[in-house]
Amino acid sequence: MGRSAPDGFRCPVWSPPPLGITKINVDGSCLLDSSRMRVCGVFRGLDSKWILGFSGFVGLGDNLLAEIQAVYWGLKMAWDRGFRRISLESDARDVIQHLNFGGPIQVNSSQVFLDGVRELLRRPWEVTLRFSPRETNKAADWPARDGARTASSPVVLDSPPPEVVSRLLIDDLGL
Repeated sequence: MGRSAPDGFRCPVWSPPPLGITKINVDGSCLLDSSRMRVCGVFRGLDSKWILGFSGFVGLGDNLLAEIQAVYWGLKMAWDRGFRRISLESDARDVIQHLNFGGPIQVNSSQVFLDGVRELLRRPWEVTLRFSPRETNKAADWPARDGARTASSPVVLDSPPPEVVSRLLIDDLGL
């Protein structure tokens, strides 16, 4: 699915989860000049409306570690909040592919968070991990990239920040 571009190419768009599933779009980023990492996530249901979100600084590292931590925080927050049927999407193809199928991934400082993700995945719940292109991850992409400059640990967001509201509307409209 997606909208048509002038050349006939179909641009991907965000799609709501199936009935009974909560979709979590996550993203992690790292500022190259300071190595500051930020993660964020957006929880939405069938109606594509905001359920909750999270955003915050998670230390120093690289983009791979930030993306792994985004998956970790999304799963941890889902479990802690009682969500038991989720579809988690990330634009980090290598991370999602590694978690779903194994295979090589640069682990160094990421290993502890990969182990944390694996532990969360072993719990009694229904979790689907999917790659999602950046174009379908807009609501999670903005806070991660922009927010890497702040110093707060991840916090729960009960309502969307004003800067994210327009991105949610774009998703709702399939643009």
